[in-house]
Amino acid sequence: MIFSYENVTCFKRMGFALLAWTAVGIVSNTLLGLVLTFQNPVGERLVTIGFGSSDMINLIIGSVVLLISWVLKEAVEMKYEQEYTV
Repeated sequence: MIFSYENVTCFKRMGFALLAWTAVGIVSNTLLGLVLTFQNPVGERLVTIGFGSSDMINLIIGSVVLLISWVLKEAVEMKYEQEYTV
């Protein structure tokens, strides 16, 4: 059954997971740069923050999936409303 609250929850979790995956990737790359240059003398330590095209694509896809979950939730509510209409 496509129009169910379980599917809405699945889509919502998948969208938030994609957004979180992007955020964690950016933070982990920044921390990796800090850890690898921590032993360097002062003035030679690096802080790198990277945001590439793959991060942008993940943000767009995550946002689209969240939008789909919202539309699906509205459809589920309309379906339940229609079931009770005589």
